[in-house]
Amino acid sequence: MQPVLTPAEMRALDAAALDSGVGLQALIDRAGYAVAVTARKMLAGVAGARIVVVTGPGNNGADGVSAARVLRGWGAAVTEVGLDALDTADRDGRDVAVLPRLPGGAEPALVIDAAFGTGYRVGDDRRPFAFPEVGTTPVLAVDIASGIDGATGRSFGTPGRAAATVTFVAPKPGNLLADGRLLGGELHVVDLGFASLGAPTPPTSIHHLEAGEGAARWPTRHPEAHKWRSAVLLVGGSQGMSGAMALAASAAGRAGAGHVSVGMLDPAGHHRLPVDVVARTIDPGARWRDELVDLLGRAGAIAIGPGLATDDATQTMAASIIEATDAPMVIDAGALDVIAARPDLLGKRSRTSAVGAVLTPHDGEFERLMGERPGVDRIAAARALASRFDAVGLLKGPTTIVAHPDGEVRLITSGDERLATAGSGDVLTGVIAAGLAQGLAPIDAAAFGAHVHGESCSLAQSTGTVASDLPSLVSLTLS
Repeated sequence: MQPVLTPAEMRALDAAALDSGVGLQALIDRAGYAVAVTARKMLAGVAGARIVVVTGPGNNGADGVSAARVLRGWGAAVTEVGLDALDTADRDGRDVAVLPRLPGGAEPALVIDAAFGTGYRVGDDRRPFAFPEVGTTPVLAVDIASGIDGATGRSFGTPGRAAATVTFVAPKPGNLLADGRLLGGELHVVDLGFASLGAPTPPTSIHHLEAGEGAARWPTRHPEAHKWRSAVLLVGGSQGMSGAMALAASAAGRAGAGHVSVGMLDPAGHHRLPVDVVARTIDPGARWRDELVDLLGRAGAIAIGPGLATDDATQTMAASIIEATDAPMVIDAGALDVIAARPDLLGKRSRTSAVGAVLTPHDGEFERLMGERPGVDRIAAARALASRFDAVGLLKGPTTIVAHPDGEVRLITSGDERLATAGSGDVLTGVIAAGLAQGLAPIDAAAFGAHVHGESCSLAQSTGTVASDLPSLVSLTLS
């Protein structure tokens, strides 16, 4: 996993390097050289190329100035433009910055954005930033696209859209979240050699999963495995919602569960389940115990919530199931309403020695659990969720955030818009349940499962992908 440094941690690292006797200009020159190298790769050579470097007042601007000096030495025709030199025009009520015309009216081959770095903060007292209009000219951002908050990824004004970003030592949250991820282009992380300067990278509680990592760290079945050693029980599928249970059950099997059983509330929905799933019909009355008691005792993990209705009887039954077992559990969809109405329920489980549950809300479900929407700082929101319920919190979104009650956070960026389809979350629930049943710790099952779930869509067609396509693609991703 790749460490992610907050802007505050990066400032501390810079300060430690300076305290060790390294000059500030030496750090700037290392960063500027890295930017110049990336620019040269983007253009397949810079001799004779026209390049504009937009510079700001801080160290980020100084990095741009240093990069310009290197590029000139390689034969590029570089124009430096400070923020105060940009022309602005009122267009549709917005301030839009315009680059000055180059000699002869030539368009630049590249624009380097060194206006603001990851220390940029969105605030009510700050004027919205407008990056110059560049047309089709590619932009290389230094550390982060200017106008993006380095801690949250939130934009303010009209940041530019970079083709690539060079960031130093480690990604920052703003590179991976919200508008920062959308506008940053291809992310290049450059090690500036801080360890050799006497300033080793500080420990961080935030990590980013890299390509292929979820599949590489997913459990493999032992040659002497028995099906019950990795068994999953799923509960849900109320009337009219049995498809959610079918998706979750299929995904659990495809992600490695040795035995998948289902407690289905809709008896008419059994025909939708995979043929290799053991199905029991349950009702919200006391008889559910008779149907599930043996499965509750043998399941390595339980998933509850896909297709679960929110009427009082069903919610009361779900609360009883959650409290009745100490098996690791994924709580999703309709079962999140159970937790929202009974915030102390997870504390009543007998599994008190370790975190044993994963909560998987989208923003609307998060609001029911926490009483408010996640807000702009989604890492803080996921941490608050995990802390409040003493469970692993998985906050769904374009960047999925997995948080442990101790503050550990993992960021997953493997998915794309093909996952924005009905039932995708039910597939994720089944994948996580399979990881739990195979012995992964809840935070690992949630993070690696979300990563595999995200990467699976890269195997899908660009248009028309539906949730029922995903379980087989998950299996291929894990192969």
